[in-house]
Amino acid sequence: MLLEWVLTRDIEAVLSMVDDYGGWRVGDGGAARIRPSTLDDVSRAHWTDEALHGEEKAREAVRRANVFILPARRAILDALCIGILHGWARPNGRGCMTRIEPIQWAGLQFRSVDGHDVALPVDSEGDPLSLPRPLEDYLTGAVPLNSSPTVWPDPVFSPVRAMSNWRKDAITLDGSIGNPDALPSDISDGPNVGEEFADKQNGPPESAPSKSKPKSPRLKKGHWVLARGVASEWLDEEGGPIELGDQAKLEKHITEFLASKDVYPAESTVRKYVVQWIGEYREPGLST
Repeated sequence: MLLEWVLTRDIEAVLSMVDDYGGWRVGDGGAARIRPSTLDDVSRAHWTDEALHGEEKAREAVRRANVFILPARRAILDALCIGILHGWARPNGRGCMTRIEPIQWAGLQFRSVDGHDVALPVDSEGDPLSLPRPLEDYLTGAVPLNSSPTVWPDPVFSPVRAMSNWRKDAITLDGSIGNPDALPSDISDGPNVGEEFADKQNGPPESAPSKSKPKSPRLKKGHWVLARGVASEWLDEEGGPIELGDQAKLEKHITEFLASKDVYPAESTVRKYVVQWIGEYREPGLST
């Protein structure tokens, strides 16, 4: 999803990918889990021109890869290395989501494996390090947490920072990022994908949404997935709430995030999800 945003700045295209995560396809032959699009899948979709054929198609694919795709993927790693984009994953596919420190990204490269994107440890030449277990074991949590080198399956990233680094109104041909010093000082570093990041620069809404406001006609699964990411970052920074008032702060944070997407769920619904997310934060391994 991150690469799709960097290349297109199309929020609808990004949100349409969310439903593939954890989804199932049911047909006459039975049910099968939907395979999410990986970085390689998105890359292939953008460098392939189905209107062309033969050598012309191959030449155009090479041109697009060199001009658009590879620079965009490099820009994502650069942003992670200098800390203006944040990423989280479960080390070796086990335990809690952990923030991957910027210095660690200098020794990682992305590889797509069977519907998963993996941040794989590499040497100074960019070649993968030797692993004590097959790569597939890291996708199922079969490798001990403290086994080294660490593999990071299915990393997730901060959409707020992605949408500030790669602005909707400032698409670049090479996927390069803007000046890191231009990041808004009040950025709430959470997976917060919205219609336009410009709304964040205008500050918070003057008042919290009232019950009289109309509910969004399309409360998509994607909104709750993104809200969960916002909650994870809040918990990562603030710690698990102990007092009821602290929990209320997180509920307000999530309510304001959803309101910025023109989504107004009931207070009880927000509270239900917040309680669930706090429980998952306190008890590693409850969420998948």
